[in-house]
Amino acid sequence: MWGYAADEIVGQPATVLPSFEKQGEPGRILRQVIHEHEVVRFESRDRHKNGHDFPISLTVSPLFDAENRLAGVSAIIRDITEMERLKAALQERLKLVEMVFQYSVSCLVVLDPRFYFIRVNPAYARACRRDAAEFEGRNHFELYPSDTRFLFEEVVRS
Repeated sequence: MWGYAADEIVGQPATVLPSFEKQGEPGRILRQVIHEHEVVRFESRDRHKNGHDFPISLTVSPLFDAENRLAGVSAIIRDITEMERLKAALQERLKLVEMVFQYSVSCLVVLDPRFYFIRVNPAYARACRRDAAEFEGRNHFELYPSDTRFLFEEVVRS
């Protein structure tokens, strides 16, 4: 993950890795794990051997011996570069979906499986001559009684 060969780091102190050479946040977290016996999870940035930065996720846990005394610390460190890239791409798509929902001239409604309104778009609210906030949490069939409820239920079932 950092670009080192095993023989460059095996047997070396953890400070050989950029994550552990800093005395700031990692030092504070290690003290929290050691003194308070807490599992700590966080995200940070680290530095590859060639100098480029990359995002990481860390889970640091205390390890106990048979007498329940602190025997060491376990650190699980993952490179989350791909996850960060996917998260950014998802955010872009969500922005697009939100724009379509907000600015569509078509009436769009999001209902839960029991037909309670989660959201309506402005076009739907205008068509119903109501404010969009009036719908949230209300049941569609309480607002609009209908003998077609069975059709809606069948759509949900299928």
